Amino acid sequence: MLNMKNEAKFLGWMMFALAITSGCQASATVPTKIPQSISPPLTPFQVKTNTPIITPTPITVPTEQPLFPSPTPFKHVIQSGDTLFWIALKYNISLDRLVSANPDIDTRILTVGTQLNIPFETDEDLSIPTPTPYPVSVNTPTCLLTNDGGMWCFSDIHNNQGLSLENISVALNLYNDENKLMQSYIAIPPLNYLFPDQTIPVAIFIPPPLPEGYQVTAILITSLPSEREAALTEILDPEIHYNDGKTIAEITGSVRVKEFTTDENQVWVAAVAYSDGYPVGIRKWISARELQPGQDIVFEMNLYSLGPPIDKIQLFSELH
Repeated sequence: MLNMKNEAKFLGWMMFALAITSGCQASATVPTKIPQSISPPLTPFQVKTNTPIITPTPITVPTEQPLFPSPTPFKHVIQSGDTLFWIALKYNISLDRLVSANPDIDTRILTVGTQLNIPFETDEDLSIPTPTPYPVSVNTPTCLLTNDGGMWCFSDIHNNQGLSLENISVALNLYNDENKLMQSYIAIPPLNYLFPDQTIPVAIFIPPPLPEGYQVTAILITSLPSEREAALTEILDPEIHYNDGKTIAEITGSVRVKEFTTDENQVWVAAVAYSDGYPVGIRKWISARELQPGQDIVFEMNLYSLGPPIDKIQLFSELH
């Protein structure tokens, strides 16, 4: 695992890589079938809501994507547990710089789902060399509209490298109908580690309004080898119960920590819903109590589809 100093450098590299790779061509073609979409909760957490059906707009990939001489702006979507200090550390910028770039943000209360502008610290940051990511498989995004005019985009990441990876990130680039880059978003998996032959999606919410004839592409930014060879946790006896339409799943189970480390004291559980081979929902559960050796941790969560019936659920766990 990277220490804090190396992680800060790595995140600085990631920002530069985003500026360079946003002009690259997408690595796959868009699925011809886009599932019907409904509006889920706006954040991947356990919130129940009514979900009226709407009609999605098909997404196409541009045959040519323009190059851009200047850094591409991007945003961070606030997740549960985020703090301004942690976000500044994550992107290797000063706290003052982050606050100055977001004058409308309430620094006392961060709202899940709010987007923060992530600035470059200085022009000198652009001279930092970029690490070469391990070339894992990145699927073209599947995007589903929500009833507020935004959309969730998912892209499956498959570890085909034969070794464990960590610190994976993907740039999801939003274009208009003239192939002009409108915005780039950094998306990361719900868990940090991806072991050999595992597949897990990254996900990002793109808020309204969407440009006319929008297009979304996915570019791998970072993927680094990990010293962790296998998961330190295992999920025991999961139970899944669906509603009548199979658009909501109630998931319960327990997690056993097989090996404790000195600097990790939380268990994370991620649940991913699939329909016809495409990810259509994701949830993440984080343990709240102190871990005790030999004690199983019980978890419970609701997993929502963005529209089509769920035909497959994958569960992942991690010591964090």
